[in-house]
Amino acid sequence: YQRRVHGVPCVAKLSKHPNIIGMKDSSGNITKIGQVCGLTKDEDFQVLAGSAGFLYPSLVVGAVGGVCGLANIAGELCCQLVDLYNQGKHKEAKELQWRLIAPNNAVTGKYGVGGLKLAMEMTGYVGGIPRGPLLPLTDTNKIADLKATLANANIIPKSKL
Repeated sequence: YQRRVHGVPCVAKLSKHPNIIGMKDSSGNITKIGQVCGLTKDEDFQVLAGSAGFLYPSLVVGAVGGVCGLANIAGELCCQLVDLYNQGKHKEAKELQWRLIAPNNAVTGKYGVGGLKLAMEMTGYVGGIPRGPLLPLTDTNKIADLKATLANANIIPKSKL
């Protein structure tokens, strides 16, 4: 994982290279994503949102999809958002986007890798233990908050609280 910030002119130039077919932008900077999409629209180049937290606005400005950590536990919902957008159902897509923001924040930022792995276990997947130096999420208050966040977004049933 590398966090490099490439300027819009650099990305536009790289989009013309035959071995570069796209980029994932995890910055959340919708203006930049829109600029890149606009400058590369005539190239064989795709832009992907790097988070479910800004998937819908990225699609609106020209991204074609996303590479989203939340998809590990809510892949169908992430795909549904893209499908709703592609079908022109913007009201429904926007409402689903709102629903995904809190759980996305919980598993990608607030509780990190340990939270994502625990959320995978909560949703019936094998999350396992994070590789060191990362630690599993063990604080009971944080676990309860994560469960509540997932339940409020209907990712897990409220009965699992």
